[in-house]
Amino acid sequence: MQKNQQKLKSQEVPVYAWEITEVAGNLEVPWDMALLPNKDIFITERPGRLKLLTKDGQVKIVATLPQVASVGESGLTGLSNELVIVDQLPGGNIHNGGRLRFGPDNKLWVLTGDGGQADLAQSMNSLGGKVLRIDDDGSSPEIYSLGHRNPQGLDFHPLTGQPLVTEHGQTAYDEINLIKQGGNYGWPIVKKCYSDDPEFTPPILCSEEQTWAPSGAAFLGNSLFFAGLRGQMLERVEIIDGQVASRETIIKDTYGRLRGVLADPKEGALYVSTSNRDGRGNPKQGDDKILKIQSKLID
Repeated sequence: MQKNQQKLKSQEVPVYAWEITEVAGNLEVPWDMALLPNKDIFITERPGRLKLLTKDGQVKIVATLPQVASVGESGLTGLSNELVIVDQLPGGNIHNGGRLRFGPDNKLWVLTGDGGQADLAQSMNSLGGKVLRIDDDGSSPEIYSLGHRNPQGLDFHPLTGQPLVTEHGQTAYDEINLIKQGGNYGWPIVKKCYSDDPEFTPPILCSEEQTWAPSGAAFLGNSLFFAGLRGQMLERVEIIDGQVASRETIIKDTYGRLRGVLADPKEGALYVSTSNRDGRGNPKQGDDKILKIQSKLID
């Protein structure tokens, strides 16, 4: 009798798979995305274009920003109005950060990289290598945390409101960081995630000797989904009480470099952008693309 009950329970457990469909193509380094209430999606392209992906699959150019300097890893990255609200951000061919998100506190959060000048990340006289929190008009700027090398993914846990950031390590040792106000995340003093010095806040997840080159990130429920560029992967990391509870690889070595991640919580769907035309990938026909990902009941 007990064996039959166990068998019945196992049969009742639903089995899910991930369904992936291509919803847009022939883009040029799509960097960030924003979902509108009508399900249309704004997309930034790093050379300086703002596009709109309509819910019926049409892609339209909304604006071209000729003043954008698309050099190396720089260009049009985070999505915001064409209004200068923060300047004097150090820039360079590499390590520009660039992700923008409004938090549950209605503040604008900005990720900045060290611009290739590692020492800026520890300097409170520089906005480089920081997580910034500001009003949307540029007032009340605050260095929320420091010691970041090249942070590219940002979202907030839907239950706790805590900000989580993905960050590129120097050689492997990529990080997912739970951001605390006033926290120092170590770069360039700490180069391999962890330190015995309690002054520095360790990541909640480190890639160790594996390279992810993590970029965009978004929450669905307790799970943070983040994309990897060199890692060519989309990873799901369940985070409970500030700790990693489980992990799952959804995409690996299938679509090339993955950069942006956008969540639609109402539909339970994700949108992920490829980044194969950024000078470091191997573009195929139709690149770059936007992929739609949903869990599908298969049993």
